[in-house]
Amino acid sequence: MKRKSFATIFLCLLLCFGILCGCTQETATPKVTPTPTPEPEGYNPLTAEEYKLFGAWQLYYGGMGVKSNVTTRINTEEDIPYFTFEDMQEAAWWSFNTSSANFDIDQYPVVLMKYRTDSEEAQLNVEFVSDSTTVNGTYDQTGDGQWQQVLFNLEEIKGDLESLSLDTDNDQCVVFYPFGESVGQQYDVQYIGFFQSMEDANAFDEREQEEYLKEDITSVDYQEGTEEIVQGYLDDADQRAQEILNTENTVDPAEVDGWIIYVSSINGDDANMGRSEDDAVQSLERLDELQVMYGGYVTTVLFERGSFWREGGFNIHTNVTYSSYGEGPKPIFSHAVSGKGADKWTQSQYGEHIWEFTGEIDSDVVANICFNGGDAWGVSVNVNSAGEVNDAGIVFNGIETFPSGGGTFESPAYLSHNLEFYYDTPTRKLYLYCDYGNPGEYFDDCEMATEQNILVAEKGIMNVVIDNLSFRHSGNHALSFFRLNNFTITNCEIMFAGGGYENGTDGVKMGGGIQNWGDCDGFYVNNCYIWQVFDGALSTQFNGDDGKDVVMQNIDFSDNVIAYCSTGTEIWAYNNSAEGYTDYVKNARVHDNYFLYIGYGMGHMRGSGRAAVFDGECANYDIIYEDNICMFDVGYALNTTEFTNAGAIYRNNVYVMNRDLTYFYRAPISLFGTTHSTVNKNLRPMWPFTKRYLQHVVNCGIEVGTTFYYTEGYTLPEEEQGAYRSKAQDWPLPKDAYDLNN
Repeated sequence: MKRKSFATIFLCLLLCFGILCGCTQETATPKVTPTPTPEPEGYNPLTAEEYKLFGAWQLYYGGMGVKSNVTTRINTEEDIPYFTFEDMQEAAWWSFNTSSANFDIDQYPVVLMKYRTDSEEAQLNVEFVSDSTTVNGTYDQTGDGQWQQVLFNLEEIKGDLESLSLDTDNDQCVVFYPFGESVGQQYDVQYIGFFQSMEDANAFDEREQEEYLKEDITSVDYQEGTEEIVQGYLDDADQRAQEILNTENTVDPAEVDGWIIYVSSINGDDANMGRSEDDAVQSLERLDELQVMYGGYVTTVLFERGSFWREGGFNIHTNVTYSSYGEGPKPIFSHAVSGKGADKWTQSQYGEHIWEFTGEIDSDVVANICFNGGDAWGVSVNVNSAGEVNDAGIVFNGIETFPSGGGTFESPAYLSHNLEFYYDTPTRKLYLYCDYGNPGEYFDDCEMATEQNILVAEKGIMNVVIDNLSFRHSGNHALSFFRLNNFTITNCEIMFAGGGYENGTDGVKMGGGIQNWGDCDGFYVNNCYIWQVFDGALSTQFNGDDGKDVVMQNIDFSDNVIAYCSTGTEIWAYNNSAEGYTDYVKNARVHDNYFLYIGYGMGHMRGSGRAAVFDGECANYDIIYEDNICMFDVGYALNTTEFTNAGAIYRNNVYVMNRDLTYFYRAPISLFGTTHSTVNKNLRPMWPFTKRYLQHVVNCGIEVGTTFYYTEGYTLPEEEQGAYRSKAQDWPLPKDAYDLNN
């Protein structure tokens, strides 16, 4: 099988955008108003820029500094080159909700805020929300752009409310709204403090708190990803992938306790009983019969290397290891129809270059087509029940870049670009556009994946090892598990999985590498090579009403090479039971993996590149991501949604990302209050892959001991032509995102 190396694919710094010039807004550093007490010699107050590096308002209560999960810049202007607040009420009020602060506001009713405004009509609104009751107190503020303080007592403005300690579980809170009367007026908050009394507030020592906060700043390790550095990582990843593909047999038959069944598509015979290499059976159907016949005596099933089965996978049984024997490439399991050979194609009635496959396809779906072992791939023309063609935008087929989709489909004559294909389910006919000539003759190999999963394990099966096998060309998941218990997948290859429909042509397209749905206890994927996958490479997930708590625990994804997938890993659960059940992820580790070109290749067919890491929508989270190398994502490296309690830990990772095109982090609101790092409304925060924003991420403790390498220009040549555009790239970066000094 041909496979391009990562080093060959990489073309570093082909084209630069020139965005770096003239993108920053020059503002004079404001003079901080002196405190009433004399300044000590050598005292240098923090500037507004330095406060931005903390990435938060500075919250103080009881005389102790707290790093809050809120941003610094508040502005009613739409296009702001600073961190901003999300528009919570879909109106023009930027706000801070004290329910995100971890203290009892009833014990600290005195508020001291240092702010500046250039507006003569700016206001600070304090709103108490309790059930259906809302009490407002408004302070008119004027200013000339200089820093000043405001001091007030919440007890005096709380109205009829009995307590300031509101029930945040029922959306009861205290909200501060600084705002101006018109676009362009700004209201910057340098800090806000909560104190027990006016006396405590007047005794507040701003300088002491600044020094306290300074001590906890960690410089971000952000440096240029030179061609030598990038090439080194790609070479290492390529070497790891080759080692996985060439892993020797790990099972010694002489050391196996229990019975072994031998299976070979090359030398087997279904008249045999499968008890030795010379007695190997041939078909997977015969294997399934023998597993049932022999029952619990069977502990190992060995497949001969070089074998190829097109009927998909085999039935998995409890307490069995499935591995390889013999020499040559790993045994291959596939759900594909071969399109190899000129006799399998004929010119159709719809045009000179539109070819009709003449072989039999026993499936409602052809999900993906792989040519020459992955050198090129088909582009599916997806038509819904109304005859409308999904507009896929600019696509890449491994050879050419072109616009695909849109408009109305009347016949296969719609096909107009190389390797576009349409599968007509009622007639089970496949049509492919190819002006290279007969595709069965032009390409050395052609595999057309149908809709099935290759390998399935239902609930109740446990203690399984899947080792040294290759799973290719599936329309849905390559390996689909349900509530697995102690499963290990190691030394395996998975390629060209997914792209089929879940519920007909109007349904969701789906298909990942290895997926577990629901609970799991012991899910280990190690030393596998997973590439060209429509959706997630590795995932354990759940969404629904399970009638009980959903617990995913003891998970280890390590030493894998994952490339050209929509997502590297997905770990999430959303239990929407009306009975109050919840969900947990416990003792999960994702470490020592390579994540390469996520959102490229087949991973782009899902609609937009996503992330090497996707997690969230889980009430209780305990997971560590460490020592991974993530290189060149179309959209962003990390994508996390809402989770609480333990949370995720990221440490000692390496990221190589395109500074011009990509974001680093799509963050959960729970980590940053109601903040938003771009000017877009109603979206979770997006953090560009630039030093300024990565400094904020590091300061919040999201990445520890991590190195960030940036590159510029296009990652792959087809990007220059518009392919692989991510939805993330349509979200504007702040003006100063590329300031080299930040």
